[in-house]
Amino acid sequence: MLAIVQILLYGLIACIVFIPLARWFWKRWDRPDKLTRQAIEEHRLTKEEEIQWKERAEELEAIRKEQGKWVRSPEVKAPSEDTKSLALGVLDIDRTGPPGPPKLHHPTADNSDIADAAKTADTPDTAETPVDDIDLDF
Repeated sequence: MLAIVQILLYGLIACIVFIPLARWFWKRWDRPDKLTRQAIEEHRLTKEEEIQWKERAEELEAIRKEQGKWVRSPEVKAPSEDTKSLALGVLDIDRTGPPGPPKLHHPTADNSDIADAAKTADTPDTAETPVDDIDLDF
């Protein structure tokens, strides 16, 4: 036999013997000692306790929010009719009746009424004067 074949066979036999031996030593001696096992257990218990405290804090916060919903708000004086009418006037809301029908826009319709509206909007007679002093404090 060639020398290289003998070397490879001896190596194969050594591997067949030493791999199970190394695995046995690994399994036997690579376990955590007593202190390490205690530290791992304490860490696990600490994590569980932390999760429980977080859940309890979330429950208490939810209860606090639910109780806060039922707290009576402070009494507020209603605004006077003058203040209401001024505010609605600024918003340009007509409270005399229901709103009218919506204006329909036809792309093929005659645009002369739009041009007339633009001309009248430019005149200073129809322009509204802005209201500066409105008391909106309620």
